[in-house]
Amino acid sequence: MLRKNLIYAMLDTVEEYQFSSVACQQALMVLDIMKIIMQDEDIQILMAFIKHNLNDNTYYSFESGRRTTQAHLATIIKMGMALKKMTVEQEEGAWDDFEDK
Repeated sequence: MLRKNLIYAMLDTVEEYQFSSVACQQALMVLDIMKIIMQDEDIQILMAFIKHNLNDNTYYSFESGRRTTQAHLATIIKMGMALKKMTVEQEEGAWDDFEDK
């Protein structure tokens, strides 16, 4: 339960403080450290967050009406790349275990 709350807190940090590169970097660092204890449920949470932010909300609208890409878009892409690498490694490990038997 604590692990899941920490993941939600880090995702909240990325979402709420998108203009703070330090906050996004710290959240990424915590999530990177946590990847050794993540379970499938946690990976699904991260995947849903990434999909949500890449599908619909790729632009930030200012009060003046001008739009720009979201400030935390690079952080989200970096999370997605790390998640893809992590899931590919897990799949390869599963196949290695299967072949050893």
